[in-house]
Amino acid sequence: MKRAINFSCVVTVIFLLIPTMLLAQGNINFGNLKVIPGIEGQVVYDDNIYMKNGSDDNANKKVSDTIYHLKPGMLLNYNLPERGDLKLGWNGDWAFYNTNDKNNWNNQNFALGIDYKPPSGLLLGVNEEFRLKQDPFGSPDQYAIGRVTKRWENDLKSKLGMAWGNNTFRTIALYNMYEQQYFSNYDASQNYTLNEYGFSAEGRFLPRTWGFVRYIYGLQNYASFYGGQTENGTYVAGFPDNRKADFKYNQVNIGLTWDQGSKLTGELSVGYMWKRYNNNLDTAGNTRTDRDTWVAATNINFDATATTVLSLNIARTTRDQAADSSTFFYDTGVGVSVRQTILTRFFATAGVLYSLNDYNTAPAGYTSVGDRSDKNYIVNAGLDYKIREWLTCGIGYKYNKKSSNYENFEFADNQFMASLKIVY
Repeated sequence: MKRAINFSCVVTVIFLLIPTMLLAQGNINFGNLKVIPGIEGQVVYDDNIYMKNGSDDNANKKVSDTIYHLKPGMLLNYNLPERGDLKLGWNGDWAFYNTNDKNNWNNQNFALGIDYKPPSGLLLGVNEEFRLKQDPFGSPDQYAIGRVTKRWENDLKSKLGMAWGNNTFRTIALYNMYEQQYFSNYDASQNYTLNEYGFSAEGRFLPRTWGFVRYIYGLQNYASFYGGQTENGTYVAGFPDNRKADFKYNQVNIGLTWDQGSKLTGELSVGYMWKRYNNNLDTAGNTRTDRDTWVAATNINFDATATTVLSLNIARTTRDQAADSSTFFYDTGVGVSVRQTILTRFFATAGVLYSLNDYNTAPAGYTSVGDRSDKNYIVNAGLDYKIREWLTCGIGYKYNKKSSNYENFEFADNQFMASLKIVY
Protein backbone atom coordinates (compact mmCIF):
# COMPACT_ATOMS: atom_id res chain seq x y z
CA MET A 1 0.00 0.00 0.00
CA LYS A 2 1.51 3.30 -1.07
CA ARG A 3 -0.34 5.84 1.04
CA ALA A 4 -0.24 6.39 4.76
CA ILE A 5 0.33 9.22 7.23
CA ASN A 6 3.49 11.01 6.20
CA PHE A 7 5.16 13.46 8.43
CA SER A 8 1.48 17.32 1.92
CA CYS A 9 -9.71 21.28 -10.77
CA VAL A 10 -7.90 24.38 -11.71
CA VAL A 11 -9.87 27.54 -10.96
CA THR A 12 -8.78 31.10 -11.60
CA VAL A 13 -10.63 33.72 -9.55
CA ILE A 14 -10.12 37.48 -9.63
CA PHE A 15 -11.49 39.61 -6.78
CA LEU A 16 -11.49 43.39 -6.38
CA LEU A 17 -10.96 43.93 -2.67
CA ILE A 18 -11.09 46.97 -0.41
CA PRO A 19 -7.91 46.90 1.75
CA THR A 20 -9.56 48.60 4.75
CA MET A 21 -12.17 45.82 4.88
CA LEU A 22 -9.43 43.18 4.98
CA LEU A 23 -7.66 44.90 7.85
CA ALA A 24 -10.81 45.41 9.90
CA GLN A 25 -12.39 41.96 9.52
CA GLY A 26 -9.48 39.62 8.96
CA ASN A 27 -11.37 37.98 6.08
CA ILE A 28 -13.79 38.79 3.29
CA ASN A 29 -17.41 37.59 3.35
CA PHE A 30 -20.04 37.56 0.62
CA GLY A 31 -23.08 36.09 2.36
CA ASN A 32 -22.20 32.47 3.13
CA LEU A 33 -19.00 32.68 1.09
CA LYS A 34 -15.75 33.39 2.92
CA VAL A 35 -12.69 34.36 0.86
CA ILE A 36 -9.28 33.97 2.54
CA PRO A 37 -6.24 35.08 0.52
CA GLY A 38 -2.75 34.78 1.90
CA ILE A 39 0.92 35.00 1.07
CA GLU A 40 4.10 33.95 2.88
CA GLY A 41 7.73 34.81 2.32
CA GLN A 42 10.35 32.49 3.80
CA VAL A 43 14.15 32.37 3.90
CA VAL A 44 15.80 29.00 4.60
CA TYR A 45 19.48 28.26 5.15
CA ASP A 46 20.04 24.57 4.32
CA ASP A 47 23.46 23.02 4.98
CA ASN A 48 22.86 19.91 2.82
CA ILE A 49 20.53 20.67 -0.09
CA TYR A 50 21.15 17.33 -1.88
CA MET A 51 20.87 15.28 1.33
CA LYS A 52 24.27 13.60 0.91
CA ASN A 53 26.60 12.08 3.51
CA GLY A 54 29.70 14.13 2.62
CA SER A 55 31.97 11.09 2.33
CA ASP A 56 33.69 12.46 -0.81
CA ASP A 57 33.84 15.53 -3.04
CA ASN A 58 31.91 14.01 -5.95
CA ALA A 59 28.57 12.21 -5.80
CA ASN A 60 28.29 12.46 -2.00
CA LYS A 61 29.53 16.02 -1.54
CA LYS A 62 27.55 18.17 0.92
CA VAL A 63 26.41 21.50 -0.55
CA SER A 64 24.82 24.34 1.41
CA ASP A 65 22.67 27.20 0.11
CA THR A 66 20.13 29.83 1.06
CA ILE A 67 16.67 29.29 -0.41
CA TYR A 68 13.98 31.95 -0.79
CA HIS A 69 10.35 30.80 -0.82
CA LEU A 70 7.29 32.68 -2.03
CA LYS A 71 4.03 30.98 -1.04
CA PRO A 72 0.76 32.60 -2.19
CA GLY A 73 -2.62 30.96 -1.64
CA MET A 74 -6.39 31.37 -1.73
CA LEU A 75 -9.19 29.54 0.09
CA LEU A 76 -12.91 29.82 -0.72
CA ASN A 77 -15.24 28.43 1.96
CA TYR A 78 -18.97 28.31 1.26
CA ASN A 79 -21.02 27.50 4.37
CA LEU A 80 -24.18 25.39 4.06
CA PRO A 81 -25.99 26.26 7.33
CA GLU A 82 -26.56 23.13 9.47
CA ARG A 83 -25.57 20.94 6.52
CA GLY A 84 -21.82 21.32 6.04
CA ASP A 85 -19.59 23.32 3.74
CA LEU A 86 -17.79 23.49 0.42
CA LYS A 87 -14.09 24.41 0.20
CA LEU A 88 -11.96 25.27 -2.81
CA GLY A 89 -8.31 26.15 -2.41
CA TRP A 90 -4.98 26.74 -4.11
CA ASN A 91 -1.51 27.37 -2.82
CA GLY A 92 1.87 27.59 -4.49
CA ASP A 93 5.49 27.40 -3.38
CA TRP A 94 8.22 28.98 -5.51
CA ALA A 95 11.74 28.14 -4.30
CA PHE A 96 14.74 30.21 -5.48
CA TYR A 97 18.29 29.06 -4.62
CA ASN A 98 20.82 31.81 -3.97
CA THR A 99 23.77 29.97 -5.57
CA ASN A 100 22.59 26.69 -7.09
CA ASP A 101 19.78 28.27 -9.09
CA LYS A 102 19.53 25.29 -11.48
CA ASN A 103 17.65 23.65 -8.57
CA ASN A 104 14.87 26.27 -8.52
CA TRP A 105 11.47 24.61 -8.33
CA ASN A 106 7.81 25.31 -7.69
CA ASN A 107 4.88 23.29 -6.37
CA GLN A 108 1.20 23.95 -7.06
CA ASN A 109 -1.58 22.43 -4.92
CA PHE A 110 -5.28 22.53 -5.84
CA ALA A 111 -7.87 21.20 -3.41
CA LEU A 112 -11.64 20.66 -3.32
CA GLY A 113 -13.57 19.57 -0.21
CA ILE A 114 -17.28 18.78 0.19
CA ASP A 115 -18.88 17.91 3.53
CA TYR A 116 -22.67 17.54 3.29
CA LYS A 117 -25.00 16.27 6.04
CA PRO A 118 -28.69 16.99 5.26
CA PRO A 119 -31.41 16.33 7.88
CA SER A 120 -32.31 13.04 6.15
CA GLY A 121 -29.23 11.40 7.70
CA LEU A 122 -27.31 11.21 4.43
CA LEU A 123 -23.53 11.65 4.69
CA LEU A 124 -21.49 12.82 1.71
CA GLY A 125 -17.81 13.71 1.71
CA VAL A 126 -15.37 14.39 -1.14
CA ASN A 127 -11.77 15.52 -0.78
CA GLU A 128 -9.79 16.01 -3.97
CA GLU A 129 -6.18 17.25 -4.06
CA PHE A 130 -4.11 17.68 -7.20
CA ARG A 131 -0.41 18.55 -6.84
CA LEU A 132 2.11 19.61 -9.48
CA LYS A 133 5.47 19.06 -7.79
CA GLN A 134 9.15 19.62 -8.47
CA ASP A 135 10.59 19.64 -4.95
CA PRO A 136 13.62 17.51 -3.98
CA PHE A 137 11.98 15.91 -0.93
CA GLY A 138 11.26 12.57 -2.59
CA SER A 139 8.27 10.30 -2.26
CA PRO A 140 7.03 8.18 0.66
CA ASP A 141 8.87 5.17 -0.78
CA GLN A 142 12.19 7.08 -0.41
CA TYR A 143 12.58 7.66 -4.16
CA ALA A 144 14.66 10.61 -5.50
CA ILE A 145 15.40 12.24 -2.14
CA GLY A 146 17.59 15.30 -2.76
CA ARG A 147 16.89 15.43 -6.54
CA VAL A 148 14.48 17.85 -8.19
CA THR A 149 11.89 15.74 -10.05
CA LYS A 150 8.87 16.96 -12.00
CA ARG A 151 5.75 14.94 -11.23
CA TRP A 152 2.07 15.20 -10.46
CA GLU A 153 -0.04 13.53 -7.80
CA ASN A 154 -3.79 13.21 -7.55
CA ASP A 155 -5.53 12.09 -4.35
CA LEU A 156 -9.28 11.53 -4.21
CA LYS A 157 -11.04 10.44 -1.00
CA SER A 158 -14.82 10.05 -0.99
CA LYS A 159 -17.55 8.62 1.20
CA LEU A 160 -21.31 8.13 0.98
CA GLY A 161 -23.28 6.88 3.95
CA MET A 162 -26.28 7.09 6.21
CA ALA A 163 -26.73 7.86 9.91
CA TRP A 164 -29.20 5.70 11.84
CA GLY A 165 -30.82 5.53 15.27
CA ASN A 166 -30.83 9.25 16.06
CA ASN A 167 -27.25 9.52 14.79
CA THR A 168 -25.85 6.83 17.08
CA PHE A 169 -24.86 4.46 14.25
CA ARG A 170 -23.70 5.05 10.68
CA THR A 171 -22.72 2.95 7.68
CA ILE A 172 -20.41 4.42 5.07
CA ALA A 173 -19.23 3.28 1.63
CA LEU A 174 -15.71 4.47 0.73
CA TYR A 175 -13.84 5.04 -2.52
CA ASN A 176 -10.30 6.43 -2.74
CA MET A 177 -7.97 6.88 -5.71
CA TYR A 178 -4.29 7.84 -5.64
CA GLU A 179 -2.21 8.56 -8.73
CA GLN A 180 1.45 9.45 -9.22
CA GLN A 181 3.06 10.30 -12.56
CA TYR A 182 6.59 11.54 -13.29
CA PHE A 183 7.38 13.68 -16.33
CA SER A 184 10.69 12.02 -17.25
CA ASN A 185 11.05 8.52 -18.71
CA TYR A 186 13.98 8.13 -16.31
CA ASP A 187 11.44 7.91 -13.48
CA ALA A 188 8.85 5.77 -15.28
CA SER A 189 9.02 2.93 -12.75
CA GLN A 190 7.32 5.21 -10.18
CA ASN A 191 4.08 5.82 -12.13
CA TYR A 192 1.01 4.11 -10.69
CA THR A 193 -2.71 4.28 -9.95
CA LEU A 194 -4.19 2.91 -6.70
CA ASN A 195 -7.93 2.35 -6.27
CA GLU A 196 -9.49 1.53 -2.89
CA TYR A 197 -13.04 0.33 -2.21
CA GLY A 198 -14.27 0.04 1.35
CA PHE A 199 -17.03 -0.06 3.92
CA SER A 200 -17.11 1.34 7.46
CA ALA A 201 -19.56 0.56 10.28
CA GLU A 202 -19.40 3.13 13.08
CA GLY A 203 -21.15 3.46 16.42
CA ARG A 204 -21.26 6.26 19.01
CA PHE A 205 -20.49 4.97 22.53
CA LEU A 206 -19.65 8.34 24.18
CA PRO A 207 -21.22 11.76 23.44
CA ARG A 208 -18.51 12.71 20.92
CA THR A 209 -16.60 9.46 20.45
CA TRP A 210 -17.17 6.87 17.72
CA GLY A 211 -15.77 3.38 17.32
CA PHE A 212 -15.45 1.82 13.87
CA VAL A 213 -14.67 -1.36 11.96
CA ARG A 214 -13.47 -0.70 8.41
CA TYR A 215 -12.74 -2.97 5.45
CA ILE A 216 -10.66 -1.88 2.42
CA TYR A 217 -9.98 -3.69 -0.84
CA GLY A 218 -7.20 -2.08 -2.89
CA LEU A 219 -5.62 -2.55 -6.31
CA GLN A 220 -2.44 -0.82 -7.42
CA ASN A 221 -1.34 -0.92 -11.05
CA TYR A 222 1.90 0.55 -12.33
CA ALA A 223 1.86 2.25 -15.73
CA SER A 224 3.22 0.29 -18.69
CA PHE A 225 6.60 1.40 -20.02
CA TYR A 226 8.39 -0.23 -22.94
CA GLY A 227 11.49 1.96 -23.03
CA GLY A 228 12.24 5.47 -24.28
CA GLN A 229 14.55 8.46 -24.40
CA THR A 230 15.16 10.85 -21.50
CA GLU A 231 15.49 14.62 -21.93
CA ASN A 232 19.26 14.36 -22.50
CA GLY A 233 18.89 11.60 -25.11
CA THR A 234 19.78 8.66 -22.86
CA TYR A 235 17.76 5.52 -23.58
CA VAL A 236 15.95 3.96 -20.61
CA ALA A 237 14.95 0.30 -20.84
CA GLY A 238 11.33 -0.59 -20.21
CA PHE A 239 9.79 -3.50 -18.35
CA PRO A 240 7.24 -6.12 -19.51
CA ASP A 241 3.72 -5.96 -18.11
CA ASN A 242 3.98 -9.52 -16.74
CA ARG A 243 6.91 -8.50 -14.50
CA LYS A 244 5.43 -5.33 -12.95
CA ALA A 245 4.86 -5.02 -9.19
CA ASP A 246 1.06 -4.70 -9.53
CA PHE A 247 -0.75 -5.94 -6.44
CA LYS A 248 -4.05 -6.15 -4.59
CA TYR A 249 -4.78 -6.27 -0.88
CA ASN A 250 -7.45 -6.77 1.74
CA GLN A 251 -7.27 -4.73 4.92
CA VAL A 252 -9.33 -4.58 8.11
CA ASN A 253 -8.99 -1.70 10.58
CA ILE A 254 -10.55 -0.91 13.92
CA GLY A 255 -10.32 2.39 15.73
CA LEU A 256 -11.80 5.53 17.23
CA THR A 257 -12.74 8.92 15.85
CA TRP A 258 -14.22 12.06 17.39
CA ASP A 259 -16.74 14.76 16.48
CA GLN A 260 -15.60 18.33 15.96
CA GLY A 261 -15.56 20.31 19.20
CA SER A 262 -14.17 17.43 21.23
CA LYS A 263 -10.90 17.77 23.15
CA LEU A 264 -9.69 14.87 20.98
CA THR A 265 -9.78 15.15 17.19
CA GLY A 266 -8.44 13.00 14.40
CA GLU A 267 -8.46 9.23 14.16
CA LEU A 268 -6.90 6.25 15.88
CA SER A 269 -6.69 3.35 13.44
CA VAL A 270 -4.84 0.01 13.53
CA GLY A 271 -5.40 -3.10 11.47
CA TYR A 272 -4.06 -5.95 9.39
CA MET A 273 -3.29 -6.23 5.67
CA TRP A 274 -3.12 -9.22 3.33
CA LYS A 275 -1.13 -8.22 0.22
CA ARG A 276 -0.85 -10.31 -2.97
CA TYR A 277 1.15 -9.62 -6.16
CA ASN A 278 -0.18 -10.20 -9.67
CA ASN A 279 3.26 -11.24 -11.01
CA ASN A 280 5.57 -13.56 -9.09
CA LEU A 281 8.84 -12.36 -10.72
CA ASP A 282 10.42 -8.95 -11.29
CA THR A 283 12.43 -7.92 -14.37
CA ALA A 284 15.63 -9.46 -12.96
CA GLY A 285 13.94 -12.80 -12.24
CA ASN A 286 13.77 -12.24 -8.47
CA THR A 287 10.74 -13.69 -6.68
CA ARG A 288 8.16 -11.40 -5.15
CA THR A 289 6.80 -12.47 -1.77
CA ASP A 290 3.19 -11.97 -0.73
CA ARG A 291 2.92 -10.38 2.69
CA ASP A 292 0.62 -10.24 5.70
CA THR A 293 1.38 -7.47 8.21
CA TRP A 294 -0.13 -5.15 10.77
CA VAL A 295 -0.78 -1.55 9.68
CA ALA A 296 -1.62 1.74 11.37
CA ALA A 297 -2.69 5.24 10.38
CA THR A 298 -3.21 7.24 13.56
CA ASN A 299 -3.28 11.03 13.82
CA ILE A 300 -4.67 12.45 17.08
CA ASN A 301 -4.74 16.00 18.44
CA PHE A 302 -5.51 16.62 22.11
CA ASP A 303 -6.50 20.05 23.43
CA ALA A 304 -4.83 19.58 26.79
CA THR A 305 -5.60 23.15 27.90
CA ALA A 306 -6.94 26.31 26.28
CA THR A 307 -3.37 27.13 25.21
CA THR A 308 -1.75 23.69 24.69
CA VAL A 309 -2.34 21.19 21.88
CA LEU A 310 -0.58 17.81 21.85
CA SER A 311 -0.37 15.61 18.75
CA LEU A 312 0.42 11.93 18.22
CA ASN A 313 1.14 10.19 14.89
CA ILE A 314 1.62 6.46 14.43
CA ALA A 315 2.06 5.01 10.93
CA ARG A 316 2.81 1.53 9.66
CA THR A 317 2.58 0.18 6.12
CA THR A 318 4.58 -1.70 3.49
CA ARG A 319 6.02 0.13 0.47
CA ASP A 320 7.32 -1.12 -2.87
CA GLN A 321 10.42 0.49 -4.36
CA ALA A 322 9.48 0.45 -8.08
CA ALA A 323 7.40 -1.20 -10.80
CA ASP A 324 10.34 -3.26 -12.07
CA SER A 325 11.70 -4.42 -8.71
CA SER A 326 10.84 -6.94 -6.00
CA THR A 327 12.39 -4.70 -3.32
CA PHE A 328 10.04 -3.47 -0.58
CA PHE A 329 10.29 -2.19 2.97
CA TYR A 330 8.17 -1.97 6.08
CA ASP A 331 7.72 1.68 7.05
CA THR A 332 7.01 2.14 10.76
CA GLY A 333 6.97 5.54 12.43
CA VAL A 334 5.86 7.44 15.51
CA GLY A 335 5.84 11.18 16.10
CA VAL A 336 4.80 13.57 18.87
CA SER A 337 4.47 17.34 18.82
CA VAL A 338 3.20 20.23 20.92
CA ARG A 339 1.81 23.68 20.12
CA GLN A 340 1.83 26.21 22.96
CA THR A 341 0.22 29.66 22.99
CA ILE A 342 2.21 32.18 25.05
CA LEU A 343 0.75 35.53 26.09
CA THR A 344 -1.91 35.32 23.32
CA ARG A 345 0.42 36.46 20.52
CA PHE A 346 3.32 33.97 20.64
CA PHE A 347 2.95 30.40 19.35
CA ALA A 348 5.69 27.86 20.04
CA THR A 349 5.83 24.49 18.28
CA ALA A 350 8.13 21.50 18.75
CA GLY A 351 8.06 17.95 17.47
CA VAL A 352 10.06 14.78 16.98
CA LEU A 353 9.56 11.89 14.55
CA TYR A 354 11.26 8.50 14.38
CA SER A 355 10.68 5.97 11.61
CA LEU A 356 12.28 2.69 10.58
CA ASN A 357 12.52 1.53 6.95
CA ASP A 358 13.19 -2.21 7.10
CA TYR A 359 14.02 -3.56 3.60
CA ASN A 360 13.74 -7.14 2.38
CA THR A 361 17.09 -7.08 0.54
CA ALA A 362 20.46 -5.38 0.19
CA PRO A 363 20.75 -2.48 -2.30
CA ALA A 364 21.76 -3.37 -5.85
CA GLY A 365 25.53 -3.95 -5.95
CA TYR A 366 25.88 -4.43 -2.16
CA THR A 367 25.98 -7.67 -0.18
CA SER A 368 28.36 -7.07 2.71
CA VAL A 369 26.09 -6.22 5.65
CA GLY A 370 22.79 -7.90 4.80
CA ASP A 371 19.40 -6.36 4.15
CA ARG A 372 19.20 -2.57 4.11
CA SER A 373 17.80 -0.90 7.24
CA ASP A 374 17.34 2.88 7.60
CA LYS A 375 16.48 4.87 10.71
CA ASN A 376 14.99 8.32 10.15
CA TYR A 377 14.92 11.16 12.68
CA ILE A 378 13.23 14.53 12.27
CA VAL A 379 13.26 17.23 14.96
CA ASN A 380 11.68 20.63 14.48
CA ALA A 381 11.00 23.71 16.58
CA GLY A 382 9.51 27.10 15.82
CA LEU A 383 8.24 30.33 17.31
CA ASP A 384 5.63 32.58 15.65
CA TYR A 385 4.58 36.06 16.70
CA LYS A 386 1.22 37.47 15.61
CA ILE A 387 1.98 41.14 14.93
CA ARG A 388 -1.60 41.76 13.83
CA GLU A 389 -4.56 39.43 13.37
CA TRP A 390 -3.58 39.18 9.70
CA LEU A 391 0.23 39.40 9.99
CA THR A 392 2.59 36.82 11.53
CA CYS A 393 6.36 36.48 11.60
CA GLY A 394 8.28 33.40 12.69
CA ILE A 395 11.58 31.58 13.06
CA GLY A 396 12.21 27.84 12.97
CA TYR A 397 14.70 24.99 12.88
CA LYS A 398 14.52 21.48 11.37
CA TYR A 399 16.96 18.60 11.76
CA ASN A 400 16.60 15.64 9.37
CA LYS A 401 18.86 12.60 9.69
CA LYS A 402 18.92 9.20 8.01
CA SER A 403 21.12 6.51 9.55
CA SER A 404 21.65 3.33 7.52
CA ASN A 405 23.73 0.18 7.56
CA TYR A 406 24.82 1.29 4.06
CA GLU A 407 26.80 4.52 4.27
CA ASN A 408 25.80 5.87 0.84
CA PHE A 409 22.19 6.32 1.98
CA GLU A 410 23.02 8.27 5.14
CA PHE A 411 22.73 12.02 5.53
CA ALA A 412 22.15 14.76 8.09
CA ASP A 413 20.47 18.04 7.16
CA ASN A 414 20.07 21.23 9.20
CA GLN A 415 17.64 23.97 8.16
CA PHE A 416 17.22 27.40 9.75
CA MET A 417 14.28 29.51 8.60
CA ALA A 418 12.54 32.85 9.04
CA SER A 419 9.16 33.80 7.60
CA LEU A 420 6.58 36.56 7.26
CA LYS A 421 2.95 35.59 6.56
CA ILE A 422 -0.15 37.59 5.65
CA VAL A 423 -3.57 35.89 5.83
CA TYR A 424 -6.70 37.99 5.40
